[in-house]
Amino acid sequence: MTNLKIYILPVEEKFMPRNHIQYYPIHNKRFYGVEQDFLFYLHNNSELLTNDSKEADWHYLPIFWNNFYGLRDHSLNDVPEIQRQVDITVIDDSKTFTVCEYAPGTHVNTGRMIQFSASWKSERDINIPLLCDEHQILTILKKKFLASFVGLIWTHKIRGDLKNYYMKNEHVKIVESSKNTQLFVDTMLESYIALCPRGTGSGSYRFYEAMQLGVVPFLVGDIDVRPFKNCIDWDSISFFSKTVEGVNTILNEYANKLEELLGKGCRAKQVFENELYYQKWCKYALRELENLIK
Repeated sequence: MTNLKIYILPVEEKFMPRNHIQYYPIHNKRFYGVEQDFLFYLHNNSELLTNDSKEADWHYLPIFWNNFYGLRDHSLNDVPEIQRQVDITVIDDSKTFTVCEYAPGTHVNTGRMIQFSASWKSERDINIPLLCDEHQILTILKKKFLASFVGLIWTHKIRGDLKNYYMKNEHVKIVESSKNTQLFVDTMLESYIALCPRGTGSGSYRFYEAMQLGVVPFLVGDIDVRPFKNCIDWDSISFFSKTVEGVNTILNEYANKLEELLGKGCRAKQVFENELYYQKWCKYALRELENLIK
């Protein structure tokens, strides 16, 4: 266990809303994500906490960014209000961190603050997973596709590029849908690889949903936001490419290595369950904070 001491900055309750206007991803049955999970972790490990801001190694700003903006239908009208809260609450931005699940980011000037985020916005961001409720596996499905994607296309150009590239490929299934959870799960289970192109943010819930289902996740986007690379051997359980052409190169390489892909998927599931799911990932965030003060 770390010797870090963390001081939780006092934030008005309205900046820590416990609900949202909709569940996301849609199979979620609670308004709970990594922002709430980290605060819960600290309270479950009270030896990490101090009431003395001067004694603390780090100050934690517990704003629930995702719910705050989500409740306002993603309007930016309240940015000045949340900026004022940040300004009056933060004592020393150089020793302060926050956890932001919201894909567009905090929308405020956080100065030198560290942001744990799945959407890379600055050099002071530290990548974390995007988590949601686990999917239920009702039946074991036979593999039909080398790779697949089920989701919205319009949220990033790379998704449209994937759709156009694989439109007539019988081994790669691309479906534009956002409301059918069973289709999402079944198609992923029928695939060796889950294509996880970035959307509004650089990260992907789908990447970790694939891991939970035992399918190899393939992150596609301009930035490799797979978290905690010093602790997790991502190359052994996942793929990454910046381009569709890079995706195709890897798919061609593994088209005849299906048993190897099954092994990667099994290892991905183990890493997800043991290292990255709720409460499990927090220890790595603390290690990142420790490394920053060494």
